[in-house]
Amino acid sequence: MDKALFTELLKGKLPDGSDLTWIQDGANRHRPGYDLTFSAPKSVSVMAMLGGDKRLIDAHNRAVTEAVRQLETLAATRVMTDGKSETVLTGNLIVAKFNHDTNRNQEPQIHTHAVVINATQNGDKWQSLGTDKIGKTGFIENVYANQIAFGKLYREAFKPPG
Repeated sequence: MDKALFTELLKGKLPDGSDLTWIQDGANRHRPGYDLTFSAPKSVSVMAMLGGDKRLIDAHNRAVTEAVRQLETLAATRVMTDGKSETVLTGNLIVAKFNHDTNRNQEPQIHTHAVVINATQNGDKWQSLGTDKIGKTGFIENVYANQIAFGKLYREAFKPPG
């Protein structure tokens, strides 16, 4: 992803001119997004990085793509209807994926940071992803509630060569 575009998206500034920031205490505010991390099993990382089996990296990338595709089904925003705020599923996300091959200790650890930009398209309008700490129906609340399922989905989608 283009660095300048990524930076603008994180600021809530979209290519079509939409601005997802709001004013609070005289300053523009915006939650940039969410960093979701998908990690290959340690044995896979060792075999891929030390054993040189790039097919394992490809399998990891395919599994991440599938998990992110499923995450999109949770994409939602908040809309006001007759004075009531409600969650509306949109089914689309902007995601930038960044692969890394080591952990902080420089040990083999294939993992992908899937940075979900805080924006979703609702019809022809861009809006921030909805959050709902009370009703737990917002995007990130649903991701947290289903993180074990998404981990399992990643592992099921990971098809090592063989």
